[in-house]
Amino acid sequence: MNRARSLAVVCLTLIIICASGLFDLSRAADSSKPAPRSTAALQVNVLMQHNDRQRTGANLLETTLAPDNVNVNQFGKLFTRAVSGYIYAQPLVAANVSVPGVGPRNLVYVATEGNNVYAFDADDSETAAPYWQVNLGAPVPSTDIFPGYHDLTPEIGITSTPVIDAASGTIYVVAKTKDSDGTYHHRLHALDLATGVEKLGGPVEINAGVAGSGAGSSNGTVALDHLHQLNRPGLLLLNNVVYVAFGSHGDADPYHGWVLGYNATTLQQVAAFNTTPDGSEAAIWQGGQGLAADTGGNVYLVTGNGTFDVNTGGRNYGNAVLKLGTANGLTVADWFVPYNVDRLTPEKPPKAGKVVAPKNLYDVDLGAGGPLLLPQSNLLVIVGKDHVLRLFDCNNLGHYNADRNANLQEFNAALFIFMGAPIYWNGQIYLWGAGDALKSYRLVNGAFETKPSSQSTFNGVFGYSNSAPLSLSANLTQAGIVWALCSAGGDANAQTVAGVLRAFDANDLSRELWNSQQNAARDDIGSFAKFNPPTIANGKVYVPTFSGQLHVFGLLPALEPGGAAFEAAGDEGRIQISAPVGLHWTAQTTDNWIIIKSATGVGDGEVTYLVRDNFSGGSRAGTITVGGQSFVIKQAGDVGTACTYSLTPAYTAVGAQGGSGQIRLTTETHCSWRAESSVGWITISSGCCGIDSGQITYTVAANPDAVARKGVITVSGQSFAVKQAGK
Repeated sequence: MNRARSLAVVCLTLIIICASGLFDLSRAADSSKPAPRSTAALQVNVLMQHNDRQRTGANLLETTLAPDNVNVNQFGKLFTRAVSGYIYAQPLVAANVSVPGVGPRNLVYVATEGNNVYAFDADDSETAAPYWQVNLGAPVPSTDIFPGYHDLTPEIGITSTPVIDAASGTIYVVAKTKDSDGTYHHRLHALDLATGVEKLGGPVEINAGVAGSGAGSSNGTVALDHLHQLNRPGLLLLNNVVYVAFGSHGDADPYHGWVLGYNATTLQQVAAFNTTPDGSEAAIWQGGQGLAADTGGNVYLVTGNGTFDVNTGGRNYGNAVLKLGTANGLTVADWFVPYNVDRLTPEKPPKAGKVVAPKNLYDVDLGAGGPLLLPQSNLLVIVGKDHVLRLFDCNNLGHYNADRNANLQEFNAALFIFMGAPIYWNGQIYLWGAGDALKSYRLVNGAFETKPSSQSTFNGVFGYSNSAPLSLSANLTQAGIVWALCSAGGDANAQTVAGVLRAFDANDLSRELWNSQQNAARDDIGSFAKFNPPTIANGKVYVPTFSGQLHVFGLLPALEPGGAAFEAAGDEGRIQISAPVGLHWTAQTTDNWIIIKSATGVGDGEVTYLVRDNFSGGSRAGTITVGGQSFVIKQAGDVGTACTYSLTPAYTAVGAQGGSGQIRLTTETHCSWRAESSVGWITISSGCCGIDSGQITYTVAANPDAVARKGVITVSGQSFAVKQAGK
């Protein structure tokens, strides 16, 4: 690729990123706003599920994490935040939010099935408490769906990933609740990013009704069933409308697929679409993948098993790919249903007294996979539960043909069940089906090569719900990393299982860079959050779990130089610390001949230390540790030479009111020393330590008792006595 073409690609990529909302350019360019204490000039936002409206899953402005530094020695867990409830919603990141009384901060937002929403500092490892936390009502007990329901347990609250409007400073969240009177509800909340306060007159009750004779209808109207409907796909914000989609809980009838639109400013409903108004089912689930949207304002979705009769004049779209126009509410602009639709849908049990051989016992609905729009093209990709990859022309999805499918391409992209969505980067898609290898497929001349361009050297754990949710980080077209959240053992479908976070070189998936089990004592993530991808922003990886925790990973503190050597006389030394923004660190040593003068810092910093003389012993080695990293100090010995020390004066007497004083220490050149108090009421104000002769300043606190007392300041074996009168 020539230089001009390379520049054009970079510019176009930046335009796409900014248009998708990944990076809030207006905030970065506003020099009138105060610079945040702990954030860099260029900050990345992740404002929706899988990063953008195309749902690529890619952060293309990651300049910190790269394949050459994501390894067990340089990368690991930085801190953890406690939450109440399982995290099914992908964590979101908003940069430079002006928190009242604090100032601009990068915040990470976490929503849970307990209907809790948290706003944590995204960078500061010491700020464990959220800047704000709200509860949006009592969640629904899972057993209310039906006895034995186990897909989503033990409670159902916030399941879909919220969406953030950075321009208005609003996060939109849908919460499912069971009120004290036993009624069920879905409510749309608009929360202030900085405070969590409800705004725009919210929350509003989500209700919908369309004309139809379908399941659960009454008097010619099909209404939204709050108990049986599940809001799983990530929310979509498009042209000032928030779109909310619904599927089912465990296929418990009656249910339909729904898409509802709400004005983002007034929260008034402006659109309602039902996938089976005269039939049943056709849920919009998509493994949590959000509704996708193109630049023309069209919305794309995939439905599951359900009534299909559009080909015969009906209006029911079971097992369909739908393109919805949004100019006048929500209307079907194009659609696709596979020729073998009857084989995808399991036949319902026969009525009593009848013996019928079922045509199909398998539940392999199309809508187990969500839509991915390929950047810089008119192409759409889905992978269904039948593990078939289907490629579409967005201008001609193909409708239905009983003999063959009219979409552009389809082939088996995974070995077994797939639920979720691929991700995209650099002309390739990536996906990891249950019990299969992580694979990439390259797009060439408008079609995918059917042989993987790369794949991992091992398979993931097989299980019905074990397709690994993926995200990707890269610096435009360079330094790509695929991040995968996986089951570490067992099927996540009917139980909570242990999880593992993995990182792969996006250009060579056979090269696993790191995983959280390599140093489990430091990096273990707890329980696997099925269908929920990690979030990568500003040098950190935010990992959801079903363990009541959000984990934050990043580069560990790096020490420069890696060690030091000293002569027997000792000397002062410095360590340069490179650490992630907001990470608090402490330098420690267990060697009494190493004296740390500056021991703490945040982000990049410096440690100053002293090495005592070693004139009375052989060579020795000691260690300073910073954030789990070791700095080794080696020192030569010189048995033939010794340092002498003297203190002037040798003692002092202080009145009951206390006071301060000074001690003069005299010693030879290059001899190190340290002053220490034997009691808490004598403190070293300055001159705690040093090399060569020096001065020590001390402070004596007031004596509250009537009895006189005595303490000692010791300097390299010499004692300075302090006597204090009683009160």
